[in-house]
Amino acid sequence: MHFEYIATRLMQGDISPNELLDMIEGMGHPVNRDGLGRISLYYDFEENSFSLSLYRRRSPRKQKDLSDAGKD
Repeated sequence: MHFEYIATRLMQGDISPNELLDMIEGMGHPVNRDGLGRISLYYDFEENSFSLSLYRRRSPRKQKDLSDAGKD
């Protein structure tokens, strides 16, 4: 039920990032907000299941390393 509510609020564009994180934590999933860069909400219609993924921002050092990797 919570995921449906979150998805609806996201589609309507009326939820702030802090509100979203508060909702996730309210569902019993602690979130380390430091360095958080992206949240993905995925629904599989065949399996009738949800998944929620949290992604960290890359550090400036790692981004530089990746951009330099293709220059050899």
